[in-house]
Amino acid sequence: MNNNKSNKTPSYVDNIIVDLKIISKIKKGEKLNTNTKSIVNSNSWLASFNRNMSGESRNLLILYLERIINDTYHIIENTNDKILLDNIYLNLKNAKTGIENLLETYNNDINITCKLSVIIDNVEKILNSNDD
Repeated sequence: MNNNKSNKTPSYVDNIIVDLKIISKIKKGEKLNTNTKSIVNSNSWLASFNRNMSGESRNLLILYLERIINDTYHIIENTNDKILLDNIYLNLKNAKTGIENLLETYNNDINITCKLSVIIDNVEKILNSNDD
């Protein structure tokens, strides 16, 4: 019944932007705990133990990243709000750096690095579509 147009961003869009910001903070040698959305040092045995106990895995990380990128794409495709689009593109560009840093973290796992490379390629396609 609310016919008033609101400038407020829907919460699911805000959640995607938060996820992109978190991903952008990942440095080389760090991992993302997708359950807690926290970044942990990959060289810490305690962090590895905690990730293992919470059911975290590399495959869950890939699924999480794919979902965030797909959701980001769908938001971009379904909005005309230039300010929101600029914000999303900026955060997606920054998140790409975090994903690239995961390549180094997982450099000994060819399967994961190839999946991360595909995700990065998809991010680049989305970012390049902004240049059109």
